Amino acid sequence: MRGERAHRRKDGTTLETEFSSRLLDDGRIHTTLRDATQRKRNEERLRSNLGRLHEIIQTQQEISALELDPEAITAAIVERAQRLAGADGAAVQWFEGKVSVLRHASGIAATYVGGRISADMSLAAVAAKTGEPVYARDTSTDPRVDAEMIRRVGARSLICAPLYRDARVVGVLSVLGIEADAFDEVAVETTRLMAEFVSSAIRNSNELEARRKLVEELQESEAARKEGNLLFEAIFERSIVPKLIADDDRRVVELNDSAAKLLGVSRDVAMRLRIDELLPDEPVEDLWVGFLEAGALQAEVTLRRPDGANRRIEFTATANVRPGRHIAVVRDLSRQKELEVQLRQAQKMEAVGRLAGGIAHDFNNLLTAIVGYSEFLVGGLTDPRLRRHAEEIKKASERAAALTGQLLAFSRRQVLQPRVLDLNSIVSDMDMMLRRLIGEDVELLTMLEPELGAIRADPTQLEQVIVNLAVNARDAMPGGGSVTIETANIVIDDETAIELRLTDTGTGMTDAERQQLFEPFFTTKAGGTGLGLATVHGIVEQSGGTIEVTSAPGMGSSFRILFPCVEALVEEQAAQVAGMKPRPGDETVLLVEDETVVRRLVAEILETSGYTVLQAADGPSALELARRHSGEIGLLVTDVVMPGMSGPEVAQSVTAMRPGTLVLYMSGYTDSQIGHHGVLEPGIAFLQKPFSTDDLTRKVRALLDKTAVAVD
Repeated sequence: MRGERAHRRKDGTTLETEFSSRLLDDGRIHTTLRDATQRKRNEERLRSNLGRLHEIIQTQQEISALELDPEAITAAIVERAQRLAGADGAAVQWFEGKVSVLRHASGIAATYVGGRISADMSLAAVAAKTGEPVYARDTSTDPRVDAEMIRRVGARSLICAPLYRDARVVGVLSVLGIEADAFDEVAVETTRLMAEFVSSAIRNSNELEARRKLVEELQESEAARKEGNLLFEAIFERSIVPKLIADDDRRVVELNDSAAKLLGVSRDVAMRLRIDELLPDEPVEDLWVGFLEAGALQAEVTLRRPDGANRRIEFTATANVRPGRHIAVVRDLSRQKELEVQLRQAQKMEAVGRLAGGIAHDFNNLLTAIVGYSEFLVGGLTDPRLRRHAEEIKKASERAAALTGQLLAFSRRQVLQPRVLDLNSIVSDMDMMLRRLIGEDVELLTMLEPELGAIRADPTQLEQVIVNLAVNARDAMPGGGSVTIETANIVIDDETAIELRLTDTGTGMTDAERQQLFEPFFTTKAGGTGLGLATVHGIVEQSGGTIEVTSAPGMGSSFRILFPCVEALVEEQAAQVAGMKPRPGDETVLLVEDETVVRRLVAEILETSGYTVLQAADGPSALELARRHSGEIGLLVTDVVMPGMSGPEVAQSVTAMRPGTLVLYMSGYTDSQIGHHGVLEPGIAFLQKPFSTDDLTRKVRALLDKTAVAVD
């Protein structure tokens, strides 16, 4: 037999037991007793909790069915919270500044409606700060409670749960018990749920009121809304800024003409595209999720047009401008990126140019000596082997001089000697040389404008530009092809410019190669120096022109150079007879050069040519020689930049002392370093270091004979 039975202990408490009895073979009865008190308590607690849960669900259903009157709902929830938590009272407190005010109360708190409690020194303040329910098991020992108010109410246990409005704590729901430790975890959770019901009632009421006002506003502004839509459509359609609208599936559903132009397709084609197709290199899925959550997005991305071309863009997008419709305003950054690349290129060239310019003077002085003395060796040696060695030294020094010139050219620091010239004549005079240069398997075509305007440029450097471009074209056509050189008069912004265009049918270039094309030391050719096109770029820009290139893989390349047109007569240049040495001289030359090795070399060259040379290492010494010399001084040859007195200062003093003395300046410095001395002005004779023996003697003879001869 089994059963349960309650027993009373001597101390008056109840002991719940369950027993099991059975009859033994000898007639005795065996009974087993088990303490069932805890099990009974657990079962009772379970029944109680299930009852609470049922009432909580019922409360939620009742709230849903009620009219959204927050005052009535809050009062009902307070009473329900007291009953479900097994409490002796309950109340809702709203924060007003630094105090909380009891607005709804039941049980032992009912008589204290309107009471004010410090918001900083109470359990309600702790709940508001933490955002979670707080339980004081014994208010007589818990320092967090407002002891005076709790004593007046008569509560020994207290639970406070926060109430929210617009994600901000605005009050608490309090549950009170007259006994210490009156509540369990279920009571705490019940209080939290009741507080959520109050918060929901407030929120729903606010939303209902907001919706009611919104409906009224919408009804009152229907005409204004329609007018706004028309205005939006007009702004959207007529804007020169690309704008497009996508739906929730990231499909383009609307765009203006500017956006269609950016995409390179018609609007009908564009409205079949998805954002994922336009941004294949971007994490569209992740961006879209964040965009919808934030409501807006601004980013810089790479746009892939339907024709395969890439454009760098920046967009600002706004989600749900209409339900399920998201607008993006786009800015094409392609031109800006090109300018940034050009700026970085200019900065690189400026850095290299500063380095080249810094060493150019000393390096050119050394090269002048090496070139000059190697020429003396070549002319004076009879041993074929030694003569060959001297010639190799001369060739190496000439290559070093050419390299220095290239470094200065692409950094736009070389010394130019421009004159007014006919570009057609330059191209025509180079015809035979260019044909030999590019080879028989490459056809050379010229299309020259008969009435071409004049330009101002250094003819030698202009020839270097054409040669470098022709070599570049030849290397791009290993299997042969054609090179076309064109000239034309064009008008840009009401200004006339002269166009030089060189087009090849070679392998072409990728966008990446084209962007790096003019960078110093960038090359795609095995063994290339990477200075050819950089030199072209530097010469063109230093000459006041611009250069641009269009190319695509397999489509060849076209280089377009623009020079300003000048309204002046072409300056004819006296032709040099190849291989003819200038005649010796017998005039007296005053030589001023602070670099000893260069001074001795120049003096020896001139003396070998028959001139009498007076040597000075600085300006004051030169003036003293000029004063003491009794004969005529036909020519002053002076360095430009020297310690103490500059070359122009020496020239001014000498010509004042000896009117009629001619002046020839020479320098190894760059354009920017000697330009302010005025020696590069038209009509002033100048010789750039390093120079050869022939360069010097021809220039000196030409000046003394009053014949201008250019030095290549």
